[in-house]
Amino acid sequence: MDTLRKAVDFCIRHQKVLGYSTVSLLTAATEHIFSAVVFKCPCNSGNMLYGLSFLLAPAFILLLLGYMANARTWLLLTGKCSQEKHLQCSSGRACARLCQLLWMTAKASVAPLTWIAVALLGADFYGCAASGSSLTAHFFCKENRTDCQTQLLQVPCGKELPADITHERLSLKAQSQLFGWFLIAAIMTVALISTCFSHCCSPVSYLQLKFWKIYSKKEHELFEIKAKEHATKLAERNTNCFFEVTDPAPFHTPSREDWQKISFLYTFNPQEQYYSMIHKYASTNRGNSAKFKEEDMDAFQTILKFFMNRKTAIGYSFMALLTMGGERVFSLVAFRCPCSSENFRYGLVFLFSPALVLLVIGYFLNSKTWKLFTGCWVNPRKIFPRGNVCHFFYVFGQITLNALVAPVMWLSVALLNGTFYECAMSGLENPAYLQAVCHRKSDNCFGELHKVPCDKSSLPFPESDELKRTLQAQSQILGWCVIVTAALLSLLTTCCASCQSKVSHLQLMFWRVYEGTEKEQLEQIFQLYATKLSERNLKCFFENKEPEPISLPTFQAWEDASQLYSFSSSKQHYSTIHRLVEEGQKGISEERETMLDLADRREIPCNPAKLQDHEKSVNIMGIEYRRAHFGSLSKCVGPSPGQYKERNLAFSPKWLTFLKGKEVVIANAIIAILTIGGQQLFSFFTFSCPCHVGQNLIYGLAFLGVPALILLIVGYALNNQTWRLVMGKRSHFGKVTSSNWLLKCKLVCFVLCSITGRALVAPVTWLAVTLINGSYYICAVSEYVPVYYYGAAPNVSASERSRILATFPCSQLVPPELTRARDEVILLLRYQSQVAGWLLIAVVVITVFLSYCLASCLSPLSFLHFRYWSSYVHNEQELFDEATDQHSRLYAMQNVRKFFGFFPGSENVKEIRIPSLKEWQAISGLAFLKRVDEEHYDYSLLHDWALKERARKNVQE
Repeated sequence: MDTLRKAVDFCIRHQKVLGYSTVSLLTAATEHIFSAVVFKCPCNSGNMLYGLSFLLAPAFILLLLGYMANARTWLLLTGKCSQEKHLQCSSGRACARLCQLLWMTAKASVAPLTWIAVALLGADFYGCAASGSSLTAHFFCKENRTDCQTQLLQVPCGKELPADITHERLSLKAQSQLFGWFLIAAIMTVALISTCFSHCCSPVSYLQLKFWKIYSKKEHELFEIKAKEHATKLAERNTNCFFEVTDPAPFHTPSREDWQKISFLYTFNPQEQYYSMIHKYASTNRGNSAKFKEEDMDAFQTILKFFMNRKTAIGYSFMALLTMGGERVFSLVAFRCPCSSENFRYGLVFLFSPALVLLVIGYFLNSKTWKLFTGCWVNPRKIFPRGNVCHFFYVFGQITLNALVAPVMWLSVALLNGTFYECAMSGLENPAYLQAVCHRKSDNCFGELHKVPCDKSSLPFPESDELKRTLQAQSQILGWCVIVTAALLSLLTTCCASCQSKVSHLQLMFWRVYEGTEKEQLEQIFQLYATKLSERNLKCFFENKEPEPISLPTFQAWEDASQLYSFSSSKQHYSTIHRLVEEGQKGISEERETMLDLADRREIPCNPAKLQDHEKSVNIMGIEYRRAHFGSLSKCVGPSPGQYKERNLAFSPKWLTFLKGKEVVIANAIIAILTIGGQQLFSFFTFSCPCHVGQNLIYGLAFLGVPALILLIVGYALNNQTWRLVMGKRSHFGKVTSSNWLLKCKLVCFVLCSITGRALVAPVTWLAVTLINGSYYICAVSEYVPVYYYGAAPNVSASERSRILATFPCSQLVPPELTRARDEVILLLRYQSQVAGWLLIAVVVITVFLSYCLASCLSPLSFLHFRYWSSYVHNEQELFDEATDQHSRLYAMQNVRKFFGFFPGSENVKEIRIPSLKEWQAISGLAFLKRVDEEHYDYSLLHDWALKERARKNVQE
């Protein structure tokens, strides 16, 4: 551990040098990967545009990322577009900002300049671009200009060329490397001169400058620690006051003016011995500097803190890697261009369908989506508040921008790979496009272009290879355009939002820390209060005790706390809950207890005389809400809070809280993964198409549909709600009144749809994976393909043609003269199967998303209230299972004690009871569940004997 600690300390001391070195190494490695894997010069008139796009577009993107990753960018821009900030500007401060901007640009230019320098030394990008330049042609092609230019365009492809052209290739590589070394030398010279100049003009000495840098770094670290502590205390106070409905204790937070004073970029003044804006504020406004308590962190905590502070960047990087991996897997395993007139549709399906699915999943995983839509049908003013009609579009725009990250990554990676675009555009039947692509090509190019991606065209190999390179070059240029546009728009929108911000940069940082801390506190306190409430209700149910109320937020308080919060410069509130706690909740008399039905959203007074029939219908699935109590046992309240000390209700770790909130998603993901694995095993070990007329269809459809049907039935069978609905049908519908019939039907439909949705996960996954694989579909419909335009067996009867087509799934049974037709038929059928698979996935994902949105809109509960209710129901079910096991065990022990005279497991047994032969016969035999009276059942023969024994003793007494 000491060695690790020393290594971490060394890295921290030299983090700037190590950071720049790491950035340079990663940039150089990425450039090498792009040159070896992605880059393929088209060797035509588009060489210059293609080469420059690979040389400059990544550098521009890295420059934008450098600006976005620099905290000083946002410290300089945040809130600077407001009128009051504009009035504070002066010429001296403007000059200081310009110097800061130049310094930020220099730091952001490290990665772009490294990319350009390494690319020039590699010479691939420059060689491709220069070979298509008119200036290069003018320099090399003195005589026979037309032929020389044509040959010069072929230089990057490394084909057999004349000796003078080969010499020109070496000359272009030498030029590129010379430019690369000149660029590196210029960068190092400018960096040295600028550093020397800044040190010469420094108003402080060398040692003081060194101390200043150490102080700035340490102050930043301690600010993050203090902000986290302060935000945690504030979040704890607000969440506790919200649930306990108490007045908040006084809590000091810096004012907006204080935040603005410390958020300016600091310029050292030798006349004032201040080392930062916080130092100046503490000395001039408070007299004493703030006392920070530094935490003693070991090496592991230091590393963990580093990753936690950069979790957003790490998350996006992880998402990018997953997207790239998914695209590569689809390209290598699933994608097979049909090389027919269907190319255009097939390529676009693989290009845009996954992007659409990822977009919908992005909406799903964003909690703001459900916070915006939950209850909007009941309360339309929630999304369209008075005086701010654009509120909905503003929030939905933010959600959409976050959801677009994964789709844009997919499109970028897919376009840079070029496989999908190449297949799609080779099938585009646009005369203008075909004329542009087939310029100076043979006449067969127009009719054979769709076969180029499969290398099956009758065109000469040089033409076919050039066409493939041209299509891939178009795709990659579009890919770079998408990436550059997305990065530029992201930077501009972020800059605009920061510039128009009502708060300073440091206050915005504190706000974000507070939001994350409050969210964690809410998740943990949901578990705490839901467990307390459910445990109390269950103890009351089993022990039949009188109530002691537990204070919970009112319905209106939940509604107010679930609103999306916008910061107000006039009030120092950092969330909706913070505002509610400070301003006070809108109290509602607890005597006016009401109940809301989740099915029809009606509010019903809790009058016991009028509510008896209604409660029977509502409790079909335990779906009930009251202002202070939740669940089917919520009428009953129980023991004092002091009885909860037996159970450990401490806050759970963050990772456990996160997993508890995503149980349904994780369960569905596991089901989908297991289904995919099972399908792959079936395809590899079990599936073998019979390749016989009349049998292929039955065999393929059996493998396609029967497992899906089995999985659907198993999904119904493994869902407890199915049996809860079926087994409770007779008892709930025995006495039906006309007033409750509609409500009962709605509840049954609601629960049945929920059960069906969970049960359909595995079958839909099976169908989607099998269709994208295509093997089962090819086997099923191979004999019904119209193959007249393939020229397959033109002079045979229809029955003979069907027999031949039925053998196409088995390549060893196909005659050699029909191999080409067989390959084209298989590609066509795989295209149909995969398009159907993607359509199924898209339809299912969109349907599920819309159904969730509709259910959220129709919900009578607010977002936070619904989450608390879900947490309560989950905890109640767990505690009910535990209490059922314990209660039944104790009850069974009482019956066994009656029969034998002692408790099982007792150590000091002083007296036993000898059962008679008649009693042994009474408890022997098969036991059936039978009703004793309107309220009780016999659970076993021993239970029946114990009840009769108790009744006999009562009669004797």
